[in-house]
Amino acid sequence: MLLCKHAKDSFTFTKTIYNQCFPVFLMMKLSYEQAVAKIKEHSSLGEEEIKSNIDAKLNQFAGLVSKEGAAHIFANELGIKLIDPTAVSKLKINNIMAGMQNVEVLTKVLAVFPVRQFNSKGREGQVGSSILGDETGNIRAVFWNEQANKLAFLNKGDVLKIKGVYVKENRDNSLELHFNDRSTMVVNPPGETVEAQEFKRETPKKRINEIADTDRFVEVFGTVVEVFDLRFYEVCNKCGKRAKPEENNYMCPEHGAVSPDYSYVLNVFLDDGTAAVRTVFFRNVAEKFLKKTAEELLAFREAPEAFEQIKNDSLGSFIKINAKVNKNEMFNRIELIANELEEAKPEDVQLPESTATKSTASTEATSAPEETKATAEPVVPAAPAPEAPATPTTPADATPAAENIQASSEANK
Repeated sequence: MLLCKHAKDSFTFTKTIYNQCFPVFLMMKLSYEQAVAKIKEHSSLGEEEIKSNIDAKLNQFAGLVSKEGAAHIFANELGIKLIDPTAVSKLKINNIMAGMQNVEVLTKVLAVFPVRQFNSKGREGQVGSSILGDETGNIRAVFWNEQANKLAFLNKGDVLKIKGVYVKENRDNSLELHFNDRSTMVVNPPGETVEAQEFKRETPKKRINEIADTDRFVEVFGTVVEVFDLRFYEVCNKCGKRAKPEENNYMCPEHGAVSPDYSYVLNVFLDDGTAAVRTVFFRNVAEKFLKKTAEELLAFREAPEAFEQIKNDSLGSFIKINAKVNKNEMFNRIELIANELEEAKPEDVQLPESTATKSTASTEATSAPEETKATAEPVVPAAPAPEAPATPTTPADATPAAENIQASSEANK
C-alpha cells in the first residue's frame, strides 16, 4: 500500500493505473508462472509476448512493484481478473491460495483426526481436522464446533465434494481449508472419482528427552510404565461438546439443557529410557491401545474396579505414537496427545545417533516409574483447577492435556 502511494507520487499515475496498482499488495498469493498461464488462457497473446509486456510494466514502475504485481497490472489492462475472491472457485488443491473465500473443491479423504474439546478465553467448543487430497497435492481441512460432527461420517478413501469453505495460512505458512456455518459437503457424490497420493505426515522421530515445546508433532517409541483410570465426562448428545452440570441439568453451551452422552480419556506415562512423558489417549486412540470397543469401555463407568486388570495387562506395552506436543503451562512440562498409535518392537526403533551418549546419562538420572506411581490421577477435561502437587519432584497428573488445547488452526490435526 505504501509502495503504491510512493509510485503514485513519483509517476503521476492516472486514476486507472493507480487503482490497478493498489490491489497488487492486497491480492492473494499468485505465482508469476500462474499469472502468465492465466493471461495466456484468457487472451490471444503468446507466452513470450505476455512476459515482454510484464517486463515493460516492471520498467515503467522502476522496481516499485514485484514481477507478480506487474503481471496483475497487465492482466487488468487486458480486462482479465487473475483473482476474484468473492466468486465460487472450483479448484485443484495446487491452485488454492490464502485468503480465498467460497471455495469449491473435489477431494479424497486421506486421513481423519480425532475431534478435540477446547476452552479459549472462557469459550468452549470443539475442533477437528482431516487431510484431503487430489492429484495435485493435499491440504488440511479444519472443522469448527458443530461442523466437527461431520468428521464422524468421513472415512479414509471417501470422495468429498466441498463448497463454501475459506482458505487460511497457518503458523507454518501452509494452507488450510476452514468450514463455517455456510460450508457444505457431499460424501461420495455419484459418478465422481479422485486420484490422490497416500498422505504421510513428515513427523520427526525423537527421543522423549529431545522433545521441545517448539515441536508441533513428533513420532515416539516407548514403553507404557503407568496407566491411570479411564476418565469419563459428559458431552452433548447433539454436538459432542462438553456438557457441564448446572443445578439439575447438564448444559451444553450450544444446545442448553441436554441428556448427556459420555466420552472418555486415558492418561499413561510413556518411557523410552531417556525420560518419561505424560501421554493422552482420547476416545479412538484409547480404544486401539486397550483393544476394546466403545461399548466395552463405557461399561467401566459403572464398574471401574473391573478396569484394574485391563490396566495391569497394558503395563509394559511397547508402542509407537504420532503425537501433538502440548505445553502444560500450569506445571511447566511437555505432554503428548496421541493421534495415531500402533504396537511396535524395540528393533523397529531407528533414531539419529547424535544423542546416544546423552541418552545413557539421562537414563541414569531419570526415575520416572517411581515418580509416576506417586502421581495424582487426572481429572476429566474442563474440571476445576487442580490442587498443587504433593512434592516438587512428583509430576502432578491432575489436568488432562485437552484442557490446555487452544482453538487454533493446528488442532490435531
